[in-house]
Amino acid sequence: MAEYGWWLLLAAGLAVLEMLRLDLVFAMLAGGAVVGALVALGPGFGWQVAAGLVAAVGGVALVRPSALRRMRMVPGAPTAVRPSHRRHH
Repeated sequence: MAEYGWWLLLAAGLAVLEMLRLDLVFAMLAGGAVVGALVALGPGFGWQVAAGLVAAVGGVALVRPSALRRMRMVPGAPTAVRPSHRRHH
């Protein structure tokens, strides 16, 4: 299998995990894996890992918070991040 194929396989696996969790972390990691696949068409493995990490960390740090805020605005949106409800005794 070509190098980009392994990256796409990783992205697919992370996408499946995202469908199970719905907290957007695995979606950002899958995006990083797709970037790694694109870079695999060019330079060496080190560049693939670096580009994938930059994309994944950037997604988690920059895109995920905004996306979660938008998801919370939709009533009944499925997300693993929920406000805590404490019982008063």
